Amino acid sequence: MTASWFRRACALWIACSLGHFSGLAAAQDYPARPIRLIVPAVPGGSSDSVSRMLAKVMSEQNGVQVVVDNRPGASGTIGSAAVARAQPDGYTFLLSDGTIALYPLMANAPYALEKDLIPLTQVTSTHFVFAVNPKLGVGTLKEFVALAASKPGKLSYSTPGNGSLGHLVMETIKQRTGTDVLHVPYKGAAPALQAVLAGEVDITVTSPASLKGFVERGQLQAIGYSGTARTPTLPAVPTLQEQGFQDAVLSAWWGVFLPAGVPAPVSDKLGAMIAQALASNEFKQHAATLTLDVTPIAGRSFTDKIARENAGWKQLIDRANIRLD
Repeated sequence: MTASWFRRACALWIACSLGHFSGLAAAQDYPARPIRLIVPAVPGGSSDSVSRMLAKVMSEQNGVQVVVDNRPGASGTIGSAAVARAQPDGYTFLLSDGTIALYPLMANAPYALEKDLIPLTQVTSTHFVFAVNPKLGVGTLKEFVALAASKPGKLSYSTPGNGSLGHLVMETIKQRTGTDVLHVPYKGAAPALQAVLAGEVDITVTSPASLKGFVERGQLQAIGYSGTARTPTLPAVPTLQEQGFQDAVLSAWWGVFLPAGVPAPVSDKLGAMIAQALASNEFKQHAATLTLDVTPIAGRSFTDKIARENAGWKQLIDRANIRLD
């Protein structure tokens, strides 16, 4: 062992030790000022509603202000990029749906998920309901597929936009059944749903909460649910598995992300604060009103889940040639 090698090794050990102790010191004082929660979506949607309840409960439980900052635009990439560029001190974090992981698979993103952001924890998740205009005359997704097979290219489906989860879910069904159904993208979930109500398109896929009132009033016919068991929100709707679509369990999730470089003691403390909020009755009850399940998956398990899902979505995106302009 040479003297120069020994000096370099000692310098590295000292630097690592100083970084570790610096992180511990920061965690002891954390949080010492308001925390900013960036939401890459407009006010009023599911992401915004989940974020505001999370911020409220965290503030009350920890005696620190958690401020929601809406940064919509560019399919969520404006808000995501803002967090990726933020100071990695634990005072800025992001709550996003799964499009944060999907966007880079379809377009050049202003962030690299695996390099610029830390997946901290999943917070909620839900499954999808397929719904048609009652005038179409089908009562199940299986019947819709049969009708679509008899009229290649004649039926259509609406989504909140090109590359959205609704788009990917419908393309999944199309590829698994070999049917040809026209995609009609709209600028948001509300106009996509309105298009089915008006008879402009034949089918859409969205959350149970979005459909409940329309189904109960007979304005829409729910024909399939993508969970493993029927949803209490619409208990009469059969699952896809009940209809013979095996392994067709399709879901959406919302999760928390940090800028890369946040010291582990700080991210661990923030993660514990979020876990405590998710365990509260207030947060659980609010999630239930949105037909969302509280499903925390933290740290490496969350990172691995994203990687597994992305591998499957990437195959679908490439086969369907889905690209964002």
